[in-house]
Amino acid sequence: MRLLRLTPFLIVFACASGGTAPFPQDSGNTPDSAVDCDPACVPPATCESGACVTPGTDADSDGVPADIDCNDGDPSVGRIAERTCSSECGAGVERCTDAFWDECTAPTTCDCTPGDPPRMIPCERCGMQRQICMGGRWVDEGGCSSGECSPGESRSGGPCGACGTLSQTCQMDCTWGGDACNGEGACMPGATENEMQACGGCGDGTQLRTRSCGATCAWGAWGAWGACTGGATECTVGEMEMETRACGNCDAGSQTRTRSCSAACVWDTWSAWSTCAGGGACAPGATRPCANGDSCGAEVCDGTCTWGGCQPNPAIGSACLRIAPGSTTPGTNFQCCDPGDGGPGWQFCLSSCAWAPCASNACS
Repeated sequence: MRLLRLTPFLIVFACASGGTAPFPQDSGNTPDSAVDCDPACVPPATCESGACVTPGTDADSDGVPADIDCNDGDPSVGRIAERTCSSECGAGVERCTDAFWDECTAPTTCDCTPGDPPRMIPCERCGMQRQICMGGRWVDEGGCSSGECSPGESRSGGPCGACGTLSQTCQMDCTWGGDACNGEGACMPGATENEMQACGGCGDGTQLRTRSCGATCAWGAWGAWGACTGGATECTVGEMEMETRACGNCDAGSQTRTRSCSAACVWDTWSAWSTCAGGGACAPGATRPCANGDSCGAEVCDGTCTWGGCQPNPAIGSACLRIAPGSTTPGTNFQCCDPGDGGPGWQFCLSSCAWAPCASNACS
């Protein structure tokens, strides 16, 4: 795995020559003052390295809250950091833990006496710098014997996990920490996830829907709910069902019955059939007296379940009607006939509902 090193945040402080060796500028260890932060910070903000910092904010969006970020203006600097500093007598380092900077380690004494043994002073990356006394002044001999990295420094590598990136962070002992997978998405590409919910009239069935993880390691939209399965549900509480059948003469009418869904989500028993509505006026072949009261006649129901006109009553073997059309008097109905003598005759319908013998008489 190839790792890319990211340069940590470093600030070098220079000192003027001559006089007492000064320390570098305030690193956040001194109390808030108008000198450090002008104007003074308004609580809950505090003065950190000359800037007002409000707890919980994250100006550089590095995931580290401002109140514990060693530099909230630089996303490459988090909870630990190191920076070089110097005094008139040499170089040193400042280290930060959770936004608290230690004092500069630069030496405060410059003079020495010839013959003094060499001294070792701290330098960057947890190293030590050897100094020897020359001409009454301490001077560096060789370079800084430093460690692997500066505390807080990070380096990144290849991809990992769910669209994440491998990274390592330098620890306070100036050695690289273990690999960490940062910036991972919500899921692995191609993964699926199911969601289940209750269904059915009484909620004793189940149905599922599914979503898939895309190439960017983010979940796609949920699909439609599947069919409801399982459970003994027949219906939904309060649901009603109606059944209809034909009835009456010529099946021209109809009647209904109903049933409703019980609290147990099963159908109740059917109600009784309602009264038949509609239907024909009569049953085919049925008879009823003629409207004019003709004792030899009857009205007969035809094949369409409709009453026909008055006609000889087949139930009593009538051969004729007693009342002529348009009349209400029995015995007025007659018909023309042939008496057998070559001339037209006529005959009346008798009370026995039979035709009388044909009489010779003019008939028209």
